[in-house]
Amino acid sequence: MGEELTRTLQFVLDLLRDFGLNDFYSNSRRARPARRSAPTKVDEAEATLESVAIAAGLDLVMDPGGGAFYGPKSRSRPRRHGRTHQMSTVQLDFQTPSA
Repeated sequence: MGEELTRTLQFVLDLLRDFGLNDFYSNSRRARPARRSAPTKVDEAEATLESVAIAAGLDLVMDPGGGAFYGPKSRSRPRRHGRTHQMSTVQLDFQTPSA
């Protein structure tokens, strides 16, 4: 999970940098998805999203309870001209069936 999230976040940040955006922070949104997900999976997903954002050099701003019903997510938010903009979301979806 960590490797895939790292690759995905790096792709997003590289793409945003191509458009001249270079100052980012991560708005990490925690959630507790539907009862089908074990809390340990959600805890692991939240911790992994947070560590990937920190490893990428992003400031981490928590948003407890702000996540979607299907799982936790992390938004990369560039700062420009005194404003922040929501440009991308990396999320983990626990609503798909698992084997």
